[in-house]
Parts: sequence; structure tokens; C-alpha cells
Amino acid sequence: MIGTEFNVEVKRIREGVLDVKFKLIVENIVRQIEPIPSKLAFSFVIDELGLNEEFLNRFVASKEFIVDFIKEKIRLEDPQLPFDETADYELPDLGGEMSLVLSKPRGKLICKETPYHGGSFPIFYTQKESNKFGDAIFEKIGQMIPGAINVLVIASDSSTHEKEDLQDAIISIHRLMRDQNEAFFIKKGFKGIRDFSSQAANLSAVLFKSTWSSLDNPCNYLWNNNAASHKVPDNIKTVLTGLGKLR
Repeated sequence: MIGTEFNVEVKRIREGVLDVKFKLIVENIVRQIEPIPSKLAFSFVIDELGLNEEFLNRFVASKEFIVDFIKEKIRLEDPQLPFDETADYELPDLGGEMSLVLSKPRGKLICKETPYHGGSFPIFYTQKESNKFGDAIFEKIGQMIPGAINVLVIASDSSTHEKEDLQDAIISIHRLMRDQNEAFFIKKGFKGIRDFSSQAANLSAVLFKSTWSSLDNPCNYLWNNNAASHKVPDNIKTVLTGLGKLR
């Protein structure tokens, strides 16, 4: 099978609106705090990872108060916090879900600023993550080349989109076909279930590439279409699951 040719279509899932908005607010706070001269550094800790829009709204509303709060804690802790120790504070108006950590690194030689040392970030699940995978399949399936091995690569830097969402999307599509929901497939641009099924036979596999990975969740997850006209050979599966990060 050396030299086997196959077609690749790529779709990228971006970070969610809430994630982007949260990071922009943090960046705005950092820009206001970093110029403060001190021996300290600061970071944020999220104590509850699965947060929602309501938390974000409170964070936005409290932004300027949080900036003043951090400035005051830096003023108090700079002269008294021992080296290599930290001081933790719950940020006001956020229900104990987000904390400020001030530290005084012994090796910090420049005291002209208060650097930001990062921290943990919330994950804004919407419970609709699988929809993005389904939409990607519906959008790209018509671009598959008949008579060839076709792979759809879905790349994501979103912390909320996981391989389980791709699995859920596939299950949902099968359920819609089983239930003979012709109207749904027509709405997605097909003539009906039979038309979709015919085009879906050209899809050999879907590769989900996430920048978020662990031992339990490797970067690459490959779903193989058992109903495909041309299936992915084992040697190509090995190549696909070993691909590095997409730029």
C-alpha cells in the first residue's frame, strides 16, 4: 500500500465566544497591573472549571473593581510578603470561583513591573459542542471525491470540543437517518436521506485533532466510516493518528 493516494479536507473549530471574551478581559486586566513597580508577580486561579455565561457577565461587570482590588493587595503585600511565599485572595463578586495569587519570587531582580504568571482558565461548555462536528461533516461531505479515500480533518484549539462530541455527532446523524427525518437533511442542503447516504459513502474517515491532550485524551482521534466505499488502510491510519499539530 506504499504510495497510496488519498484526499484530505480540513475544517477548523475555533475557540468559543465565551472563552475568547474571558481571555480578552484577562489581557485587559494584565495590561493595567503589569506596569505597577513591585517585587511581586500575580496569577489567577479558577476554582470551578465548568463555568457559564452568568459567571462571565459577573467577571465583566467587576473588571474595574478587580483591578483596584489587585492594586490594593499589591500595595499591602509588596513590603511584607516573605520571599518564595504566596498570598491568596478570593476575587470579590465572583462567588469564590476565581482567586488572585500574589507571589514574591526570590530570583525576581527587576522591580519595575508586576509580571503576570498565568494561571488556570475556565471551560465554558455550551452542551452544544457536538453540533460543530455535525455541521463540519454536512459542509464538507459534498467535497469528497468519488472513487477515492477521503478523510475529513477537524482541527480545534477549543478547550470545550472533545472526541466525545464527534462521537455524539455521528450517533445523532445515524439516529436522524433511522428516524427517517427527511426534513432535517433537506434543510442541510441534501435532497433527502438517500442523497446524504450516497454522499456519505465517499467519506472514509474523520480525524479530530485537538491541541488539548492527555494520556486519556490523545491529540488525534480517528473515526472510521464502516459504510465507506473506500476505507482507510492501516498504514494510513498510523500516519493520520501520528500527525503533528496543524498550523
